Amino acid sequence: MQAMLIPESFFAIINPTVKLLLSSPLHRVLSRSVMVILYDGRKSGRRLSTPVRYIKKGDRLFCLTGHEGRWWHNFKTAYPVHLLLDRQWHKATAQAYWQGEPAIRDALQTMFAQFPQDAAYHGVRLHHGEPDAADLDAATQGAVLVVFDLG
Repeated sequence: MQAMLIPESFFAIINPTVKLLLSSPLHRVLSRSVMVILYDGRKSGRRLSTPVRYIKKGDRLFCLTGHEGRWWHNFKTAYPVHLLLDRQWHKATAQAYWQGEPAIRDALQTMFAQFPQDAAYHGVRLHHGEPDAADLDAATQGAVLVVFDLG
């Protein structure tokens, strides 16, 4: 069964709605898997925010996105951010990894195990819950891993 992808143009409506929900008393609907990243753009200096799916491992959180996204470019070197988690703001440092680093493949596998519906966004087919190896290799080349250290 093919997962239905949300058209990119819908995110102009979805993202503000998700941010509002995560700031509200109803945040628990999404808080266990979605957070808001708040940061100042390196070039523009503007205050920016974006909601992302995340996974937590100890004091680290990570998310995955595609190269075509623009927001992760702010984190090519360690960069201070604020994260909205469980309706509370936390200071963190963000660092992006790309160009097929091995950690990306592991992160993709972990993400797809918890959120199999996300595999379609990375062009990965699942067979009995397991990612197709060739698709996973290709996705590793096109994905960006952003790691957040809380502190």
